Amino acid sequence: GESLVTLGDALVAAFTDDACIQRYPSNTRARDVQEIGVVCLHLLLTITLRNRDRIDMLWGLVLKTIATIIKDAKEPSQLVSKAVFGLLHLCQRLLPYKEEIADELLSSLQLVLKLDVTVAEVFAERITEEVLQLVKANLAYIKSALGWKTICALLV
Repeated sequence: GESLVTLGDALVAAFTDDACIQRYPSNTRARDVQEIGVVCLHLLLTITLRNRDRIDMLWGLVLKTIATIIKDAKEPSQLVSKAVFGLLHLCQRLLPYKEEIADELLSSLQLVLKLDVTVAEVFAERITEEVLQLVKANLAYIKSALGWKTICALLV
């Protein structure tokens, strides 16, 4: 468990920690750092899915990381896309296996509602498709009023 958390922390630090970013060569462009972020976030999401039985060890880190990316997003990017759709995929894949945290998973989707309007417009159609897919695949696990409120807000 400890090594899992350490791995998660290292992946996040690789693209968010100023000290880590400064270690990249000065000729590394911002786009390259963003690509590193996409790879690290992808790995974090994959590790989280593969360790769904230990979701409690990584969930806080994943949620905090995605929240920061979404909050800071002023324009569409690969990193923002990975954060938004990675969160949707996590919820879609974890709902059948983690009914006890279904409300927490669904309420985490409220982060998507916090996207800057210009960013949200770019991703709107795909977000709608992904949310509809989530509902179709997991209808039996969406039981709370908060869950449905979040789903409906994302579809509007």
